[in-house]
Amino acid sequence: MGKTTPHGPQLVAILVEQLDGAIELIRDNGTEFRSTFRVR
Repeated sequence: MGKTTPHGPQLVAILVEQLDGAIELIRDNGTEFRSTFRVR
């Protein structure tokens, strides 16, 4: 069996981009991904 790559993070990034949001990676006492969106 070949090595597979998880597509979850890539799909989340695409969705956030489509919704005109932003993703922030924070590596401070662990790893945190923060997504922000504007409220219209």
